[in-house]
Amino acid sequence: MDRAAITVTAIVCAAGLAGPAPAQDGATGVDPAWRERLRTDARDAYQRYLAVANRLDEQIEVRTAPAAGGAAGQKMRPHTRRERFVRSGPNTLAEHVRVYDDDPQNPQIRLECDNPDYYFTLTKAREDAPYALVKYALGKRDPPLADRGGRIHGLVFDYLKDVVTAAEGGGPRTLTGVRQDPATGLVQATYTLKAGDTPVERRAFLDPAHGWRVTEVRTETPSLSNVDRISYGHSVSGQDLPAEVHTLTTYKVSNGPPPMDIDARVVKVSLADTSDDAFRLSAFGLPEPADAPARPKSAPRHLWLLGAAAVCAAGSLGLGYWYRRRAQARAACARKGVLT
Repeated sequence: MDRAAITVTAIVCAAGLAGPAPAQDGATGVDPAWRERLRTDARDAYQRYLAVANRLDEQIEVRTAPAAGGAAGQKMRPHTRRERFVRSGPNTLAEHVRVYDDDPQNPQIRLECDNPDYYFTLTKAREDAPYALVKYALGKRDPPLADRGGRIHGLVFDYLKDVVTAAEGGGPRTLTGVRQDPATGLVQATYTLKAGDTPVERRAFLDPAHGWRVTEVRTETPSLSNVDRISYGHSVSGQDLPAEVHTLTTYKVSNGPPPMDIDARVVKVSLADTSDDAFRLSAFGLPEPADAPARPKSAPRHLWLLGAAAVCAAGSLGLGYWYRRRAQARAACARKGVLT
């Protein structure tokens, strides 16, 4: 389960076990000038991110473990998760490897893939084993992999989208405060929303001097406190992207899980440079489905090379013929005393 899913699930599961959500310290009142900047400049920053977001190949590593302190009503299993998420046109691939500290010899490995013709899910018992098909269907997955969480950059920029949406008004998110901290230069934007019936209050810290980066987000509900701290260090096509996200989740209910530390690190992120063939079953050593639509066959590479050679040869012969005719015409004109 990814960080965003953990937070939302925790919010919903713990709803109703405590009183109203406490108000946060920080941004109070809405500065009209900064609200307008959120509607314009911050929105433009989010649109620039969208220009590259769906063409990225991201590899991440996430470490989840109990944090120090706090009453532990439930146990949680420390683990490390490695993920790769690729978007390329209509194709999406999500690969997950989860290794529990108490059972390192039995990793949980799952690969999901969507292409225009079909979708499938594969698993394997260990990393050097072949994949086994556990799910396949024609058409579109519901919901599509492209709409799921799990990508670090997607989580961080969803916070920016939330702030912009709250500033624009008329939606499920309500802006309750926005101002600039003169000491740090950061803009603090506070907004409210609901996860199911659970009231949620968030305060996001944004850096307008560096493309409206989201540097920290604090979430409060009746049952938990969640803090995301984000650092940057990657850039793709001029767009700055997160390098690390550290999350601390603390539960306020006596029977809840222990406080959790989640450290997510981007191992590599780049523009996706993957062919359509990489998103099909045949790319993983399995036969293509018999009921899948037939794909147009491209000519073998050696035929393309032969065709290119033939075009070059024809062009060479044509130029040779033109030069000979041109030379004959010049000679005839010279004999007649006509300049050419």
